[in-house]
Amino acid sequence: MRNVKLFENVLASNTQTSIEINLPMRTEWILRVNSSSLNGTPKIYIEEGFGSGKTPPNQYDWNVLPNKCSDSDAFDITDSEVRIRSNHFVANWFRIRLEPNENTSGIMTVILSYKDYV
Repeated sequence: MRNVKLFENVLASNTQTSIEINLPMRTEWILRVNSSSLNGTPKIYIEEGFGSGKTPPNQYDWNVLPNKCSDSDAFDITDSEVRIRSNHFVANWFRIRLEPNENTSGIMTVILSYKDYV
C-alpha cells in the first residue's frame, strides 16, 4: 500500500482542492479522513480524471464520483474518523475537494492509501 497525504491539518472552513495523484489503471484505495474540533458538516467530493499519461486533466475534465450511500455526490464528514473505500477504480487521476457547509470549523487530515495492479 502506498500512502499520500492529500490534506494535513487544514481548516475545514475553507474550500480546498487536494493535489492530483496519478494512479495506475485498476486501483483499490481507502480514503481516511480524520478531524478534530469539528463544528458543522464539511463535505468531501471525490473526483476522477482521465489524462494522457503523466499529464493531468485540465480543470474541465474532472468528474465527481457519486456517493452510492446518499442522494448527494458529497460525503458528509460527521465523525472524527471516516473511511471511504473503492475497489476497481479505473481513472488514472484522483483528487478530492473539501467544501465547508455553513458555519463549519475544525481541522482535517486526509490520507489516501492505495494499491495498484500494474
